[in-house]
Amino acid sequence: MCAVAGLGINAEVELFDFRGRKDFKQWLEAQPRDLQSGILKSVVPRAALRTVPLFWDWTLTEDPSALGVTPLHFLGSSLSLWSHLTSGSVASRDTARALTKDPNDAAYGGGQYLSDRELDSFRGQISVDALGTAVQIYQRPDDAIEVVRLGIGSITAYFDVLGDVRGAGLATGAALTRDCESLLKQEDLMALPLWPSEQNPLGDMWLQVRSRSIDPEWSFWIDWYQGLLDGRTQNWSLLEEIAFIEPEVWDAGPQAVALQIEVYQKIISLREHAERLAQNVSALRVTAASAAQRSHNDPPELVDDVHAISAGVTLIWEQVEQAAVELDKPRPDPSRLRRIGKAILSAVVILGRYVGSLADDGLRAGAKAAGAAVGVGAAGALIVSVAAIPEPATSFAHALKELAELMIKAGLGG
Repeated sequence: MCAVAGLGINAEVELFDFRGRKDFKQWLEAQPRDLQSGILKSVVPRAALRTVPLFWDWTLTEDPSALGVTPLHFLGSSLSLWSHLTSGSVASRDTARALTKDPNDAAYGGGQYLSDRELDSFRGQISVDALGTAVQIYQRPDDAIEVVRLGIGSITAYFDVLGDVRGAGLATGAALTRDCESLLKQEDLMALPLWPSEQNPLGDMWLQVRSRSIDPEWSFWIDWYQGLLDGRTQNWSLLEEIAFIEPEVWDAGPQAVALQIEVYQKIISLREHAERLAQNVSALRVTAASAAQRSHNDPPELVDDVHAISAGVTLIWEQVEQAAVELDKPRPDPSRLRRIGKAILSAVVILGRYVGSLADDGLRAGAKAAGAAVGVGAAGALIVSVAAIPEPATSFAHALKELAELMIKAGLGG
């Protein structure tokens, strides 16, 4: 939930449409002092994140190195900020790097007298200032006075950078007003789209960014930011993992970061896969154990096959459980994942042999004695149940092995 949800914002103070920093500051100062920093912690990051397309668009044609920040570090800072806003976790380092300029010390003269190229550069700089100041708020979250100072500075940058975008004036204030209204209603800001419905003044620019950022290493970032615009539910576990990627990986460039993101995506997906598969195999263990208990009336060869199948199902279940434990570790061991994958594949092959043997023995037994046919006995029911296991178990095993290779490629184990 938002930082001030459930607390007493002064709803008696009229909330009018913010046309600029002064309007917002006037409303903020009318709130209890002990809540001002909480309000800013909720609305400032969202305001800063609305400026992302301005910086990203600029970097597609210009070198942003003069600002001391790369597009990748800018996006990483944006994600880290959003992850903290939602989960409360704080990364052990500042992925923003040079995003430390204090916008309260900057002199913004507006962009009305700049050329198009200069205006793009101006927007890129102010976008960095807006985001960088929002990041600083979470570096000193307990200093209420400093949070208010930095928050006002970031809101200043927010209005400045969007004030020169055609058609953005009203939408810029409306978006901030909507966020404050949601706080009054104690709504979850994280469930809301970044911009109010059909009021995104950077929509066309964002479409251009998407169409020009076609390299695969940017696909995650495109999808993530589109999710913010849409108010889509985020995978917080994944975002937190990405926020804690080591600094040297960020320095290595977008391909290296994209590789680690792919690793974390696969780990999270396999955790869910392991849980589903373990539940299904566990249920099958019960069926297999029951079939083994009831098989005493079957011919001896059927009894042996049923017991072997029951043991094979248990072996697969044990390996899936081990995989689940390994996948839940902060850093799974690739060699262990590979061994578990191979063990599951071997168990599936052996299980298939016994199922085939059980079917053959059942047919022979049925030919000898009508009524003992496998199709109507415990063994027949077991064959039907076991038939549903090999495909998902094999898929899971191959995915474990693929993850192990990907982790090694990404430098996350050997």
